[in-house]
Amino acid sequence: MLDYLIFAATVVVFLILAVIYLYPGSKKSIDIPGPEPVDPLEGNYPDIKACGSLHEFLVDLHETYGPICSFWAGPQLCVSVASPELFSEQANSFNRPVELFKAQTLLWGENSPFVLNGAEGRKKHAFLTGIFNEKYASCSLKLEHEILKKQTASWLKWPNEQFFPLYEKISGFVVKFLLSSHFGYDAENSKDVNVIKGNLDNVWQEVGHYMDDTSDADGLRDIRFEQYKKKLKSFISDALILRKTLPTVSDPAKLPIDHVLQLSEEEAVSILLLLFTNAYMKYCSLFTWMGYFLALEPHVQDQVRKELGSIPIEEINLANCNEFKYFKKVFQETLRCANIVSHTARIQNTDIVIQNSKIPANLMTTLAKKIFYGMQIRTPIDLINFLT
Repeated sequence: MLDYLIFAATVVVFLILAVIYLYPGSKKSIDIPGPEPVDPLEGNYPDIKACGSLHEFLVDLHETYGPICSFWAGPQLCVSVASPELFSEQANSFNRPVELFKAQTLLWGENSPFVLNGAEGRKKHAFLTGIFNEKYASCSLKLEHEILKKQTASWLKWPNEQFFPLYEKISGFVVKFLLSSHFGYDAENSKDVNVIKGNLDNVWQEVGHYMDDTSDADGLRDIRFEQYKKKLKSFISDALILRKTLPTVSDPAKLPIDHVLQLSEEEAVSILLLLFTNAYMKYCSLFTWMGYFLALEPHVQDQVRKELGSIPIEEINLANCNEFKYFKKVFQETLRCANIVSHTARIQNTDIVIQNSKIPANLMTTLAKKIFYGMQIRTPIDLINFLT
C-alpha cells in the first residue's frame, strides 16, 4: 500500500508539473501585453470565435492593449502589430505561418507561392512579381477600359428608383475583366461567365466557413468545396490547352497564362488558380466597397467624377494616373476602411526588437493590416501587386 501511495503521489506531482509546463500561459517568453489563453490547447481561439473573426478580435485586442500586443493561436504565442512605424521594423520578414492560413491552403495547395516559405517560396514569389510588371499593367488597363465601357452602358439604363445589386454587377464585371486580362478570353461573348462566377463565389464561401469554423451541419462541406475547386481547375486546364494552340505572344502583350505555359500542368494550374481566385476576391471587395462609400457621399462622388473626367478614359495610362490626386485619396481611404484583407502574418528568422520588446526568432507576428493600405499603395504597380 505504501509503495502504491508513493507511486500515486509521484504521478500527481508529475501531472501538476506537466500541466504547469505545457499550459501556454507559463511559457510566455516576451513582455508584450495580451490576454491569457482561454484553453491550453486552443489558446485564444474561443475568444476569436466569440468576436466573429480574427479581424474583430484584433480590433478589440489593440483597443485594449495598444499598437503591439500578444495572443495565443492554439498553443503558439503570437504578436500582433497595428502601427505603420512598428510594422516597418519587421517589414523584411518573408516566411508565413502556414497554420494561420489553413483555409487558403486548402484552396491553393501547400506548394502555392502564397504559403511556400524559404528559398523556394522566394523564388516563386519573384516569378509572380515578374508577371505583374508595368507592361502588364498598361495592357490590363486597356482591357479594363473596353469591358467597363460596355458594362456602364447597361448599368446606366437601370431605373433610379430600383435597388441596384452592386456586388452582383461588380463581380460580373470582375470575372469578365480577369478572364480577359489573365486568360485572354473574349469574356463578353463567353457563355461560361456566370458559371465561373458561381464557382468563384461558392469556393470563397466555403473558404469562409473553414476560416470561421462554421459547423458542417450536413457533413457535405468538404465534398462541396472540392467540387467547386475541381470545376475551377478544370476551366484553367482547358484554358491552358487552348492557349497552347495559339501563336506565341510577344513579351509586351503577355498575360499571366502566357508566363506559365512552360511549367508543368500541375504547377501552371496551381499558380493560375491562386492569381484568379485571389484577384477576384480582392477586386470584388475593393470595387464594391468603393461604390458603396461613394453612394453615401454624393459630394465626394461628384468631385471624383469631375477629376476623372478631366482626361478622356482612352487616354488614361500609368503616367497620368498620379494626376488624379483627389481620387487617390478616396481610393486609399477605401482601402483603409473596407478591411479588404484585415491581416497577414510572418515568421522572422532572427530575433527582432519592436517598441523596445524583443521578439524571438520563429515567433509568429500578425500584422493587423487594415490601417496600412493608405501608406502602401503609391503607384498603379503597387495596386497590381496588392490585388494579385
